[in-house]
Amino acid sequence: MILDISCDDLGFILRIVSYLFSLLQWIIPIILIILITVDVAGAMVSGDEKKTKEATGKAGKRLIYALILFLIPLLVKFVFRAIENNTNISGTTNWISCFNKYFG
Repeated sequence: MILDISCDDLGFILRIVSYLFSLLQWIIPIILIILITVDVAGAMVSGDEKKTKEATGKAGKRLIYALILFLIPLLVKFVFRAIENNTNISGTTNWISCFNKYFG
């Protein structure tokens, strides 16, 4: 059964996933700033009002997408902590505590 896997067996995978989540939380804002700057600067240089509005619309959409991607790890942590605090199911505390150990 999946819930019977020990935390030591999953530790390597959970460390990699935790590292990737942390990396994404740093890289997403940096890429966002670069892309918005390039779009808005290109629209300003062209002087076309239509391109400026398009660049502003793109910037807004990119902000929303980046915010969603940034908040996914936080949402997952919140859900797992809520499950850990409110669970009465036997066997779930092992994998939840293992998750919290690496994503704490």
